[in-house]
Parts: sequence; structure tokens; C-alpha cells
Amino acid sequence: MDCVIIKKSHIDGLGAFAGKEFAKGELILEIDYSDVVDDPNHLDPSVKPEHLETFLDGTVILMHAPEVYINHSCEPNSYLRTIGESWCVYAMRAIKKGEELTHHYSVSNFQNWNMKCRCGSANCLGIVPGDFFRLPINIQLQFIPWLDDWYQEMHRERLAALIGEQVF
Repeated sequence: MDCVIIKKSHIDGLGAFAGKEFAKGELILEIDYSDVVDDPNHLDPSVKPEHLETFLDGTVILMHAPEVYINHSCEPNSYLRTIGESWCVYAMRAIKKGEELTHHYSVSNFQNWNMKCRCGSANCLGIVPGDFFRLPINIQLQFIPWLDDWYQEMHRERLAALIGEQVF
């Protein structure tokens, strides 16, 4: 049984869907980021820019299925966490079989881009910023628990100022 299935999404193009039920906190998948791109300018023209992920050290990787099809939602049901040398997707809450897997693209992100949001959730922002700290403050506060450990460490002072106390 496939734990993640790719099919047409109501959010955007193709999406990743739960092939089984996931409990809150359960590992959904481990992301393969072994496909390092030496020069993004020499990629096949069919590779979309959103299929590339840039890490802190400047390493660029080509994302593959199923992770490349996890669409953004302003009300996501999954989050990313770095565990050792792996990047993993976990259930933020219980996820039903057949439900589209989504995560919030701004969480643990610090890049200078904006994206038109198509999630259609009740709390849709309309525009998704590529930098967590450009989200409205109430949204930042909501997503602090889902920030990756490296991101919390990197932005310790900004996060402490945001919540008004040193807790990290």
C-alpha cells in the first residue's frame, strides 16, 4: 500500500494525498534530497523552479515525487522537520485517508519570494511570503511550534522578541 498517492489537486495541479490514515505526529515520509543540482541553469526546461530547494549552505536539490507535490495551505496538515541527516514530513494533526497533504511554505523559510495562494482555506492569506517573518504576527505566533529546530536556533533572538520572552 502506498502511504502517499499523487493525483489531481483542487489546490494546484497535482497533489500528494494520504494513502492511509496518519495520527498526529506520525511520520508521513522521508524526503530524498540526494539529487544535488550543480548548476540549475543546465536543467531540462521542463523542470519547474518550485521543484528546486536551496539549503542554508547554498546546496540546491531537485525535489522528486511525492514530496514535490505537497501543495501549500494556509491551514496545513503537515510540517517539515530535520532529523539527523534526513528531512521528514510529519502529520500536524490526524489526517484521513484520501486527504490532500499540505504544508505552509513560509514556515522555516527565509527566502525573498511571494506566491499567489490557491489553497482556498477559510484563513487564506492570498499571498504567501517566502520568509516566515513577513507573515502577519498572529500567524507567526501560531506556527512557532512547527518551526524546524535549526530555524529556531538561527532566529532565536527574533523569535524571543516576537513572543516577548526567552524560551528557546
